[in-house]
Amino acid sequence: MATSKLITVFDKEDSFSSVITALSLDVDEVWFIYHHLIDESYFSYASKVIFRHKKVVLHFTQILDDQKDIDDILKKDETMIVDVGGEKYLSLVLFDRVLHSKHPVVYYDSEENVIKSYREHMIFKEKIYPLSIEDIVNLKGGEITSHMHKAADIGDKETVSLIERVVDASIDSYPRFINFVQKINTIITHKSSRDGKTFYLKDEEIDKIVKDESYRIYEKEGLLKVEENRLTLYSHKVAKLFSVSGAFLENYLYIKLKKSGYFDDVMMSCVIDFSGQSRRYPVICEIDCLVIRDNHVLFTSCKSNKVAADDLNEIKVHNVIFGNTLSSPVMCTLEDLDQKSPSVYSKARELEVAVIDRSSFQRNRVAKDFLSVAEKTYNYEKMPD
Repeated sequence: MATSKLITVFDKEDSFSSVITALSLDVDEVWFIYHHLIDESYFSYASKVIFRHKKVVLHFTQILDDQKDIDDILKKDETMIVDVGGEKYLSLVLFDRVLHSKHPVVYYDSEENVIKSYREHMIFKEKIYPLSIEDIVNLKGGEITSHMHKAADIGDKETVSLIERVVDASIDSYPRFINFVQKINTIITHKSSRDGKTFYLKDEEIDKIVKDESYRIYEKEGLLKVEENRLTLYSHKVAKLFSVSGAFLENYLYIKLKKSGYFDDVMMSCVIDFSGQSRRYPVICEIDCLVIRDNHVLFTSCKSNKVAADDLNEIKVHNVIFGNTLSSPVMCTLEDLDQKSPSVYSKARELEVAVIDRSSFQRNRVAKDFLSVAEKTYNYEKMPD
């Protein structure tokens, strides 16, 4: 059986574009060419992702003599597909070598998310291979090693409904809710509980809870209740959310995005190790939420309290380190950022960090606004005069 071959330029800075054509096209052998020396770990990152999805022979070849070395590869097969979509100088050289040949010449169009034929100016491959969140992170040398908090089970409809009700009831006063959560956590942290949800408290501890104006709101929603000297939280799973105040917002966001059906996958509270080949000195970061749709990954930071410029810088850097031309950084907060912190909102726009804030929650548009970011149709709100 005849095999199909592909030649493309390997770009360690844009590893997604380097591998997506090889994965999307029906090829059995791929030549990744490059000019200057590249740390071989980048080759292993790309190989790991490709081999996870298909069996193919890979060659990583340094080009020393532009014309001769490229021509030697092209001569191996007159029908070899040539990918000239890279932005490196070597892509121009490759294009020049095949301009007057019979080789199919293609390029990946990131705006339309298709592979196009240069000669026919038509779509060469419409269905682009779907990568996972893990694949995208792996391409840049990252490994998702764990999750700081366990995401809510979408199948547990009662717990899901509770989390939605609690956050919905707190949208206009979320800092007050967070303060209440922290108060409860402080009281129960060192208390023992047989069932993980019931705690026996002192009279003064009970008073601190029931005299808080938030207590009646969340008792009504079913989050907790006090009977005599006994505090009972909804469940042991919900009790764990009290240990980290940001867990409620993260779970709420996870639930909304998963239930929408707009996205290929949603992951919460991911710990990423990007120490490289050696794990002797771990270098890790935590990303509150990772979302993917059609290979567009949204690197999301959730802030229950005030958003600072450093928070924007952090999620922007994570997008640069692990993302690609399709990915975007997102700041999700229940603060009305453009109204309360216009300078921070302006900074977000400057850094191209999408902002999903209180207005999205109030209009029940959280999932749709995330979708607009993935589809590159997101627009910032008009700033106050």
